[in-house]
Amino acid sequence: MSVINPQSADAGNQIIDIGNTLDVERFVDRFFIDHGLSSAASRVRIVKLLKFLPENITCQKEITSWIRKNWDKKFHGM
Repeated sequence: MSVINPQSADAGNQIIDIGNTLDVERFVDRFFIDHGLSSAASRVRIVKLLKFLPENITCQKEITSWIRKNWDKKFHGM
């Protein structure tokens, strides 16, 4: 896993390994900061959504976009 400074221009292109708990926690923390979220329910929602993330979406920018588009959708098993 490569660590990229979240303030750098390439931070949005950082690959997030959804199978890696540390990568997921860092992504969720960054998502919370960027979107002004604070509730535990929002954190749970993001983690649940990540379980339905298509395999071809791997970088931070794409994952963020996918979560924003699918925030209100109901997935089977949620």
